[in-house]
Amino acid sequence: MQLTFSLPDLSSLIPEIKSEVKIGDKLFKIQKSGSVSIAISQPLKIKPADIFSVLLKNIGDSISADDILAKKKTLLSEKTVIASETGVISKIDHDMGVVYIETALDESQTYLSFFNGTIVGFDKKTDLLTIELLGGTSYSLKSASAFGGGHLSILTEKDFFTIQEAEVDDHIVCVENLSNQIDAKFDALGAIGAVYLKGEGSKLEGYAQLINEAEFKKLIESKGKYIAFSGHEKKVVVY
Repeated sequence: MQLTFSLPDLSSLIPEIKSEVKIGDKLFKIQKSGSVSIAISQPLKIKPADIFSVLLKNIGDSISADDILAKKKTLLSEKTVIASETGVISKIDHDMGVVYIETALDESQTYLSFFNGTIVGFDKKTDLLTIELLGGTSYSLKSASAFGGGHLSILTEKDFFTIQEAEVDDHIVCVENLSNQIDAKFDALGAIGAVYLKGEGSKLEGYAQLINEAEFKKLIESKGKYIAFSGHEKKVVVY
């Protein structure tokens, strides 16, 4: 069964397409960025408000170091402003007469896989990742975080008094009613997410609320050991 997630902006997929991925494997990374300002009006000796007339690039354009950003021609000469960094133009400030470039830094943050499956595809323009899970059943969601998943632990209210850390730590916990108190307890015991039918929401990293009672009952009757959900599709899969 396929499931599509929306990854954060500027995500780079680590495994290759058609690769098998397991929970805990490196899945994607986000390159940290910084902002660099480059003066346009001052070196070209023009008013800040007039920089649009000399710019050769627009907001959103990718540029490389040494690209010409702006050019001013006169009868006797030609002046240019050269990009000092590689990146993307994020802002043009006509009050200050400068251009801002978002640049990639050497640092990046790596995110681990929360599912066992196969990479089907990754759209770099939309940051949509599609995976194939082995078997499983899908259920509809009312709301959810962008993505989440992992080992599934289904609990009832009577379990709340005897629950052990091993049942919750590094698990997605499924309960019918998620109160703030129970959510805080799951967080303290190391849960990475919550799936629920009723409640005031979760402060855990991953969360998913089933669309109705019928879908919730079918989910808790499933025999799957793992779960994955997508806020993009508003769908959860137990497998």
